[in-house]
Amino acid sequence: MTLPRGELEGALTIEMDLSTNAVLEPTSIAPDLWYGVTDRFTIGVIHSANALSLVEAGDGVCLGGIDHGCARTYSNLGLDARYAIVPDLAAHVRLVTRRWDPWLPSVRIGALGRYARGRFAITADPYLQLGLANTDRGNRARVNVPLWLSFDASERVSVYARTGVDGELAVFGDAWGVPIALGARVSITPAIDLAAEAGFERAAGPLNESKLRECWLSIEARGVRFGP
Repeated sequence: MTLPRGELEGALTIEMDLSTNAVLEPTSIAPDLWYGVTDRFTIGVIHSANALSLVEAGDGVCLGGIDHGCARTYSNLGLDARYAIVPDLAAHVRLVTRRWDPWLPSVRIGALGRYARGRFAITADPYLQLGLANTDRGNRARVNVPLWLSFDASERVSVYARTGVDGELAVFGDAWGVPIALGARVSITPAIDLAAEAGFERAAGPLNESKLRECWLSIEARGVRFGP
């Protein structure tokens, strides 16, 4: 749930839209970086949808400009904090600015938990999102309950399916959505992983947005020591 004291973990993710009539538009590069302040407290600077437990594309630095599906050049800057309560459960708080014009800051308060049995594991990262400004411009309260079911196929390869439910609180009954995605992670070395995911942003729900599809590819490094 958290990093050892003084350890760095980073990820560089390429996000790609695969929606109907918008393949690779947008495509973006999203870096994330975390640091273990103590063995129980980890902080990070994040950009990717994966770091926000979302299935979407176009976060971080968007490539190609508005002619290639980019609504904005740079978006989704966040500060991530986790505090381990017990080994498999951590309090999880994120401060996120999704857009700058209009400015859409929010705080996301929740918990990150994991239960493992043998080669199988279930991970959950539920949170409540509260808009801090411009709530009348789409920055309203939301709830998101993402879930992952993973399987360790070998010492180096794991696969997973993810789902959950999310939606705006005020209209949750009319606008909830269920993402569905499949992913895999391969350990190239003890310190470097390659990961990939593809899925539907809202495979089910009242709004019928099953044509929204995304994928991402990521290289992740960990174990770098920084500080005492």
